[in-house]
Amino acid sequence: MKTNVMVVAALGAMAVLLAAGDLARAEPFVNPPELNHPGWVGPFPYQRNILVGFDTDPHFWPDHISSPVPNARKALTPSVVHHEGTDDDQLYPSDWLGGEADPPGGGFTHWLATDTVTNTDREGILVLETEGADATFTLVWNIDNWDRANEEKHFFAEAEYYTTGNLGLDELISSTGQVELLAPHYELLADGWVRWSSWATLTPNPVWEQMVNTVVLEDPGILMLDYMHIATECVPDPATMAILGLGSFVVLLRRKGRK
Repeated sequence: MKTNVMVVAALGAMAVLLAAGDLARAEPFVNPPELNHPGWVGPFPYQRNILVGFDTDPHFWPDHISSPVPNARKALTPSVVHHEGTDDDQLYPSDWLGGEADPPGGGFTHWLATDTVTNTDREGILVLETEGADATFTLVWNIDNWDRANEEKHFFAEAEYYTTGNLGLDELISSTGQVELLAPHYELLADGWVRWSSWATLTPNPVWEQMVNTVVLEDPGILMLDYMHIATECVPDPATMAILGLGSFVVLLRRKGRK
């Protein structure tokens, strides 16, 4: 599913997951970032790993604390989305979904419990639809990660969608003013839907970044979004930096001990 603004695991990693309780139930990407994002480092389930499946109507999700007006930003809490990353429990309070949900020109959004449009077996679908005029929609995904001075931020997204319109640019914007176009990959699925995988790298790691998806629909037009799956990582990751720092400290102590 993609709207604009989208497994292979080592036996050792799987053993770790089986011992990790809830993490063992994490759902992998169809096209995992470690096999598709150039330079991806961390293993599944990754630092941040958020699966937004629209199991419930997002219009009734809680507003995020930063929402400037009611319904402008929806909080991506454990009650409405699936958090699967190792650092999600610490960072998810900053996550939100926003954008132009009802843009000027006759567009509106709604939710389907089942697919009554293309008659697939898909359930829980966010729908963007025109209403008497052409419309442009944007979805903004604010997925937090550590704002430390890391060298890079890796971002990966996957979605499955159906549309009669045009998908605009997918961009990753950041606190530094950097704008990166996400590199897209499209797969036409047997049921007529499309799987979209996309990625980008931000250098250096910014304080925050947002994926902006844009959808342009000519009336009558529709886009149906089944899910959005997002993973991010800081490189090197905070845990690695801590280990490196401890190692440097130990080396320093040894050198002092020799004097």
